[in-house]
Amino acid sequence: MALGNPRGYSNLTRQRLFALSGNCCAFYGCNVKFLNNNDEQNMAQICHIEDANPTTHKSDRYNSTMTDRERADYKNLILLCPNHHIETNNTDKYTVRVLRKMKRDHENKLAILQEGKNLIVKYPSLLSILINQIGSIRLDEIVEDSIKIAPDTHEKILYNNVIIYENIIEEYSVYQGKLNNIYEEIENQGSNRK
Repeated sequence: MALGNPRGYSNLTRQRLFALSGNCCAFYGCNVKFLNNNDEQNMAQICHIEDANPTTHKSDRYNSTMTDRERADYKNLILLCPNHHIETNNTDKYTVRVLRKMKRDHENKLAILQEGKNLIVKYPSLLSILINQIGSIRLDEIVEDSIKIAPDTHEKILYNNVIIYENIIEEYSVYQGKLNNIYEEIENQGSNRK
């Protein structure tokens, strides 16, 4: 890393940024992928959380006590798409604290996905399998006694504050017990996620 250069990112810093980005923009709700199979264009932009230059429009985020080495360090960098890089120039809305939280939330979300805590995201075909299993069961063949285990629908509507959906909930409440049986059957077949 070159001394006196806030953009003198080391190769390790660049590799870490890209590896932990999940190939997507860290901005909340953004679906932009940095690299794809269709072309060789890289949409990623390395952005400083605490700004690299005291004279830019982002001077509100400039920390004069920081060294250039610290400015070019992984902890002070976030990967964004070009549009969100420009949007985060609004220092009133995107403070250092907000950008640090954005980076942390993005990395935490990716860590959860990689650890397998969200099985449907990790294995999208799992959702299809579950839907097919539920779709193959004929609700009219399930014993009607199972409806007795359903909780009082009106109490649940009030408790969950979904009064505007009361008519729909009431109409489909007869299937609640049947669906519980289906979920239990799915669990018995080896799935531990209702």
